[in-house]
Amino acid sequence: MGDIRRILILRKSSLGDIIHTLPAFYALRHARPQAEIHWAVEGRGRAIVERARGVDGILDFSLGSMAGARSMRFDMVLDFQGLLKTAVAARVIGGRRVGFDRGYAREPLCHLFYTDRVVPKGVHVIEQNLSLVEAAIGEPVPARDYEFGDLLTSAEVRRVDSDLGRMGIEPGFVLINAGAGWANKRWSPKKFGELARCLSGRQVVVAYGPDDKTTAEAVVEASEGRAMLAFPTTFLEFGALASRSALVVSGDSGPMQLASAVGARVLGLFAPTSPFRNGPWNKGDKYLIGRCRLGEKRQLPVRCTLPAGPVRTAREAGPLSAPSMSAAIVRFVRRELFFPPRDSLCHDFFCYRRQCAGRNCIDKIEVADAVETAMEMLGRCNA
Repeated sequence: MGDIRRILILRKSSLGDIIHTLPAFYALRHARPQAEIHWAVEGRGRAIVERARGVDGILDFSLGSMAGARSMRFDMVLDFQGLLKTAVAARVIGGRRVGFDRGYAREPLCHLFYTDRVVPKGVHVIEQNLSLVEAAIGEPVPARDYEFGDLLTSAEVRRVDSDLGRMGIEPGFVLINAGAGWANKRWSPKKFGELARCLSGRQVVVAYGPDDKTTAEAVVEASEGRAMLAFPTTFLEFGALASRSALVVSGDSGPMQLASAVGARVLGLFAPTSPFRNGPWNKGDKYLIGRCRLGEKRQLPVRCTLPAGPVRTAREAGPLSAPSMSAAIVRFVRRELFFPPRDSLCHDFFCYRRQCAGRNCIDKIEVADAVETAMEMLGRCNA
């Protein structure tokens, strides 16, 4: 990679996924300090990328702007997003194109647009992103704690501290984040309220952003006055609020990833997505799982602690064989579109569907389990 001087990172969204990509960016930055690294992002994700030290340029992601980026003559494009949109953009931009191999990208057929196809190592998406960097630079990434840079400004921390003081809230409170991008990632406000009622001796604060106030108010109402409604925060200000808490309870969401990135202790609530891949990663973090019928059938545990290290359980696709060319084509298309190889620990138990056909599986998480786990975590925090 000695002749690679200009690199483009494609990770356009979402907020949590951008945070998951920061350790890979910093690993690349340390490995190639002389390289010029740009990042293509869209919408609110730009605010996060602007906090990353060492990003030489930020591009607004759109197919039109990516076509214009071709003139910048990037030597290499790293597609962490794994969507057809980003894979096509990488092909349009040109140069060496590094992305995840068949079955590991978010959408099928992306690998057809890459020059370098990577079978990721590890289960957690942070580890997988780091393995993409390793393949791109052709050398191991040194083992170190995940690096996220300075995501919080002193002004944000001062503002949060001031508002906490005004409300009479002292550090060490329990912070509830009831919002999430997918409806089936949201534990019901009633259950969050019941949890707040059971956390005796702790101040419980319910956070909210621009789109979550109604949900937060429902949690406070369900708590029968046990929880307090926080002040409105931006996404990054939520990180400052989480850093002052003793415990954050949240579904799989950008705020949960941010809380983990700033070092807060997290109890994650999961159902359609895998905590092994998307969950909080700090020592002492825990998660509860609302099992769907598939998870129940395969005896997925309800309570989990973080694995001791990366778990490698990837399956490789078998060779394509068919008695005729037409049958081979049918098999190829079916395998590409519907039956790609998957990391069994992440995908055999979790559906990754944005909507549930019936009752949301996350509501199968019992309040009693959440209370017991939260109290255990708070006890360790006090020890």
